[in-house]
Amino acid sequence: TVFGKSLNTLSNFLSEYNTTNQYIVTVLPDEMRKDVLMPPFLQCGTFSQNLLELNLWMASGGTASQIHYDADHNVHCLIAGKKSFSLIHPNQYHKLNMERLEHTGSNFCPYTNQTSVDLIAEPAVSDVDYQWDMLYPGDCIFIPSQYAHQVRSYGRSISVTLLWDPTLPHDPSSLDDCEIDSSASIAHFNVAWNHKADDIFFDVGYATPYIMRVELMEVWEMWVKHLTRDSGKDEPESQYSEGWNYDQLYLFYLIL
Repeated sequence: TVFGKSLNTLSNFLSEYNTTNQYIVTVLPDEMRKDVLMPPFLQCGTFSQNLLELNLWMASGGTASQIHYDADHNVHCLIAGKKSFSLIHPNQYHKLNMERLEHTGSNFCPYTNQTSVDLIAEPAVSDVDYQWDMLYPGDCIFIPSQYAHQVRSYGRSISVTLLWDPTLPHDPSSLDDCEIDSSASIAHFNVAWNHKADDIFFDVGYATPYIMRVELMEVWEMWVKHLTRDSGKDEPESQYSEGWNYDQLYLFYLIL
């Protein structure tokens, strides 16, 4: 996936790597997980148990993301190259005409050309408070859920992001008996969404499995509420149960 542009393949990206300025993001292939070390602070307790997704980023240089925020907590670790990060607290969003979505969600700054904003028409943009940092190989930066950021790449860069669920509570006692292994790779830890070699296509930004289950349960309860069992009644079937019988819905419930 080329962020903000279109779907692409890694082979196409590499074929254009030396002639264009673009970057690509994809779920980190399982075969590459053994080559990336797990940051020590994510090896323990509820952090390690709530990992959602691992992303691989590659940039050919001279690229910049749009100002945006993500639904999940994430740590961005640079493997090669140089990247700068501008971080913007949610209390500054009104100056950028950005909306903070309820619960968890992602959103973008409406200014498509962020290097040339009309400050006469939008004077509040010049008053935005932000933090800035530069990452070099081996550096990681923590970006909290719904914390806006813009990323710039200077020359060729390769990085990995680790995302985890911000909605589940953290248990401090789960850290008491944790043993840190400085040589442990990401391959030693469970992640909700994986990318296997035979997957034809795998997008990024998948939902939290826990939230998916809650939403599916709501659908189940809606179906049950409107379901008319085959009991000889003359009541018409609900639109929610059309094409379903009771046994099928009960099996769906067991899967959940």
